[in-house]
Amino acid sequence: MEYILADVLTVRERRETMRLNELAKSKETVRQAQAQRNRKAEALREYQAWRPRQEQHLFDRLKTQSASVRDLIHYTHELRKLRKDQAAIAQAADQASHRLASARSDMETARRHYFQAHRKKVKIAEHKDIWTEQEQRRRQRQADNEMEEMGKPRRCPVQDL
Repeated sequence: MEYILADVLTVRERRETMRLNELAKSKETVRQAQAQRNRKAEALREYQAWRPRQEQHLFDRLKTQSASVRDLIHYTHELRKLRKDQAAIAQAADQASHRLASARSDMETARRHYFQAHRKKVKIAEHKDIWTEQEQRRRQRQADNEMEEMGKPRRCPVQDL
C-alpha cells in the first residue's frame, strides 16, 4: 500500500528545496551588498583624505599668482565641487549600507521560511515513518492470522440426511 500522504511529502520536499535555494541566493546578495558597501566606504575614506590635500593644492596655486576676481570665483567653484562630490560619495555609501541592511533582513526572512518549510517536511516524514511502521505491523498481523487459519482444521457443517 502506498503512503497516503506521499504527494504532500513530495510537495513539502520541493518547497524546502525551493526555500533553501532562496536562502542561498539571499546569502549571495548579502555578500555582494557587503562588498559594495565596503568599496563605497573605502572610496569615501580615500576621498576624505584626498580632498583637504586638493583644497590645499588649489589654494597654493591661487597664492602663487596674482588673484583676480575670476580666479577667486573659480577657486570657490572648485571647493564647492569637491564638497558636492564628497556628499555624493557619502550618499552612495549610505545607500550601500541601507541596501546591505535590507539584504540582511531579506536573508533572515528567507532563513525563517526555510526553517518553516523544513519543519513542515520533517512532520510529514515523521508521520510517514510512523505510518510505515504501523503498516508493517498490520501486514505482519494479517500474515500471522492467515497462517493460523491455514493451520486450523476446518469444520465441515454436518448435513442432515
